[in-house]
Amino acid sequence: ATANHAKHEQGMVVAASDNNEGADVDALEAQYAGIVKNLRAVYMSGKTRPLEWRLEQCRKLREGVVAHTQDIVDAMRADLGRHTHEAVLGEIVSIIGEVDHAIENLAEWMAPEKVWHPMTVQPGSSQIIYEPKGVVLVLSPWNYPINLSL
Repeated sequence: ATANHAKHEQGMVVAASDNNEGADVDALEAQYAGIVKNLRAVYMSGKTRPLEWRLEQCRKLREGVVAHTQDIVDAMRADLGRHTHEAVLGEIVSIIGEVDHAIENLAEWMAPEKVWHPMTVQPGSSQIIYEPKGVVLVLSPWNYPINLSL
C-alpha cells in the first residue's frame, strides 16, 4: 500500500485489488502506460484534428456496436441479468442515436466561432477553434456500462 501511495502522489495510475498480486498490478501499469503513450503520440501527430478523421471514428464506433450487438446483449444478461429488450434499448439504440447525432452535427460543432475583437489590435480577427484536447480516461458506472462509456 505504501508503494502504491507513493506512485499515486507522483501522479501515476495505480490498479489495485484484493485479488491482484503486486506483479499483476505492475504488469497492468506497464500495459496501460504503453497504450497511453501510443494514444498521446497519435494525438500529438495532429491526426485527430480533421473533420473527416473524426467522422470516420464515429462511423467505426457505430459499425462496431452494430456488429457486436449480440455480444453486448449476452454480456448484459450474464453480468447484470438484463433482458434482451432492455439491453438493446438501454445500450445499443441509445449509442447508435448519439453517434448518428454526432455525425450529423460534427461539422457545425467544429466550425470556428468568430468572437469580439478589440479595436486596439485591428486589423486582426479573433475566433474560437474547437480542437481535441488530448487523451482522457473514461470511467463508467455499472448500471449502463457500454452506453455511458461510449
